[in-house]
Parts: sequence; structure tokens; C-alpha cells
Amino acid sequence: MRPLILTSVVLLPALITAQSATADVAPKKNIVQTAVAAGKFKTLSAALTKAGLLEALSGKGPFTVFAPTDAAFAKLPKGTISELLKPKNKARLAAILTYHVVAGRVDSATALKAGAAKTLQGKGIAVSLLAGQLRINGAKVIANDVEASNGVIHIIDSVLLPPAPRKPVELTGPQKLHKVIGEAIAAAVPLFNDGQPAACAAIYRIAALSVLQFGGADLDRSSQRALRRALDSTSDSKDANESAWTLRRALDRTHEALRAKDQRASEKPTGRLPRNNRSAEQETRLTSVTSNQTRTRSLFDFASAGDENWRSVNDNVMGGVSKGGMLFDDSKQTATFKGALSRRNNGGFSTVRSRARDLGLAGYEGLTLRVRGDGRTYKLQARSGSHMWSGSFEKAFATRDGEWQEIAIPFVDMTRSFRGRRVRSEPITGAKIRSIGFSIADKDESPFALEIDSIVAYKSVPTESAGNSVNDIPRP
Repeated sequence: MRPLILTSVVLLPALITAQSATADVAPKKNIVQTAVAAGKFKTLSAALTKAGLLEALSGKGPFTVFAPTDAAFAKLPKGTISELLKPKNKARLAAILTYHVVAGRVDSATALKAGAAKTLQGKGIAVSLLAGQLRINGAKVIANDVEASNGVIHIIDSVLLPPAPRKPVELTGPQKLHKVIGEAIAAAVPLFNDGQPAACAAIYRIAALSVLQFGGADLDRSSQRALRRALDSTSDSKDANESAWTLRRALDRTHEALRAKDQRASEKPTGRLPRNNRSAEQETRLTSVTSNQTRTRSLFDFASAGDENWRSVNDNVMGGVSKGGMLFDDSKQTATFKGALSRRNNGGFSTVRSRARDLGLAGYEGLTLRVRGDGRTYKLQARSGSHMWSGSFEKAFATRDGEWQEIAIPFVDMTRSFRGRRVRSEPITGAKIRSIGFSIADKDESPFALEIDSIVAYKSVPTESAGNSVNDIPRP
């Protein structure tokens, strides 16, 4: 038998009886037979039968099954099991059950090293070690590496539920118009650069007509007049190049007016929540990131299991007693950095960091965070390695109590820090970043909470034409 990862894990007696195999004798029972013999998986067996999966898991495999006990199913809300076992819910039941199965034979040591695995349902699960306890998502592994002839079983104390599909974001009126203009520009610019100004101008005309037709109250009078003048002046023009320029200038003006209107609306204070006053430098930076042509790459949206592999680094490494960590909400697909600081024993900081790996940020210029805070100031951290002596690069950002914000942080604005002290260093580049983190050290001992919806990398996308930048021609 393989050695147990956890000192606290004890194999269920019934499974020990069922597992008479030794390291030299292969198990004779398959996964289903092993579970049935244990007598602790009657609900799981019934569910597999109803979902039509019993025969599949009795096949050659190999499979890795995270098996909830009868007690685990009993934790579900009353009536859930009976409802799932109805014929009309067969597909839903199958999705839940296949979320507990991974193709191949994966023992606990391999799973923990990988940190995540893709299930047969299609979504991933996270594997972590918390206080000496192996966990699959939030479920505790109460017995691991139970061998079967066609795979391995890890017994868990809770049913795993696949994350719900992320609901599409409902765009405001200005955002919809903003999107129409942005997509038209993105499609038209390559045509202009390829020597097809007439095709570029035609796309711009369609965009301008559409915005006028459907803009309604979201379009200010100045933008309406600019679009109409541009359409009128280019309707009979023979100069396609000049028409493209004229229409583009009107679309740019409208684009900026819509962006400003939507930004004012999003910053409008509600109830008693305080309003955050950005500095002029922050405002300019955010505008430049969202207005110019950029390419983005999602790093963390907390919809996949791999996104949940974060660890805590609190001041207890130096004798402090602050508490903090990352909690994950599958229903909302967000993560929350929360806890409470303590200044005892010269402590007072809490940090969470993603697993060190190649994040593929070469060429990217910064990160955009979508966060909802509590009015306190946090720091975004970037590390070039997992070694504690390497220090980190960081940038502070303020939050508004209870409000979602999108905060753009260029890498060049991050300064190197070691043990809370600034260290002179060249700026970190995207290519060197291996881990992202958040920290708080504001000497406030009340509970803190920073909810994180997404972390997105961005970079400018240059387009060359006759030596000019994309902003010197009818630009995207």
C-alpha cells in the first residue's frame, strides 16, 4: 500500500477488510465493488445507478474517485437527494457525480503535487493541504489511496458540487454603445492598414448609423451632432481615406463621451458608502489602460480549480498572531482575502500568494483587478520566485467600502520590498513574475475583507503603418 499523506487519516475498517491486497497482490475488486463492500456508500451507489454510471465505473479505467460517504450526502439540504434521483434530473445528477471522477490513477501524493485536476464533468477541482488535512475543494479527505482493480478511491466528508456557470455581465446602455464602436474600430483598422480605406469607412458608417439609431438617451447631443455631421460630409465623398478619418474622429469623440458617462455613473455614491477620490495620476492611468488598444489575458477568474491554489503567509512566521487567508465561493466564483490583524509580538501583517509557476506574462505591462473592498488599503504583490528571501514587488491601492472597482496597476509602478522595507531595484517585468499576492498591514486590528472577482493582465498592441503608431491613423 502507498504511505498515507496525512497523519490524521485512518482507513475505514470496512474498507480495510475489503482491501485485502498487499503491495505484491493486485486488488481483485473494482471501484464499485470496493465501495459496495465497505457499506458506507449506499447513497453513492444508488446515485450512480440512477445516473447510468455504475457500469462505466466498473469498466477497465483506470479512474480516480473522490467518494462521498452516506454521511456526506446527509449534509445536503433536506430533499436534495430524493429530488436528484428523479428521472427528470438524470443529467444534473450525472454532472455532479462525474465531478467526483478523474481519468487515470492519481494517488494523494501526485494530486497534492499537481494542486488541481480536471474531472470527467469538465470542471477542475483543487487539491490542497490545510493544517495537515488533505482537502478537495472544501471537502476533507478522511481516507486516501484506497486501491481497486481499476483505479483508486479517496474518501471525502462532503459532496462536491460543480461551480455554476458564470452569469453574463449585464451591460449598461453606454457600455453597449461603447462596445459597438470598439468592435467596429477593431474590425476596420486592419482594413485601413491593408490599403482598403473604403472598406474601413464603410464599417465606420455602419457603426455611426447604429449608434444614432439605438443610442437614445445614452447619447448626448454633442455626440449626436458630431456623428450626423460626419455622416453627411462623407455621404458623397470620393476620398475614402478622408472619409475614414472624418468618421473615425466622430466615433472617437462619441466613444470617449460614453466612457466618461458610464464612469460617472459607476462612481455615484449609494446610501452611506463613502466615495473614493482617485488622484489625477490614478485617473489618467486608468483611462489610458481602458481607452487605448490593449490585449488582455485572464490570470484568475476563480472559475477553475487551479485558481484556488493560494497559500497564506501571516506574521506568525516572525512570531505574530495575525490571521488571514483566501476563501473561495463557488456560487459567485470569487475569492475573498479576509482575516484580522494583530499587533502583538511586533506583528501586524497578512499575505496570500498564488502558487509559484510560469504565469505567461512576458510582454504584458500590468494587471487590472476587479475587487470589492471594505474601505481599507491593500497591496498587490508580484514575486519572481517562491523563495522567501527574494522579496516582492508591491503597489498599494485603496478600496471603497462595499463597491466593486476596476484598478489598473502597471508593473513599472511596483516597488521592491523585503520584510516591509523598500529595496532599490530595477522594475520587475512580466516575464519574471511567478506569483501574484495580496497583503494588508495598516495597523487596524478590526476584521478585513477584500473580495476578488478577476485578475487580468494587459498590454498595448502596436500596429505599424508607414512608421506611424496606431494612434496616428484611423485607430482601433
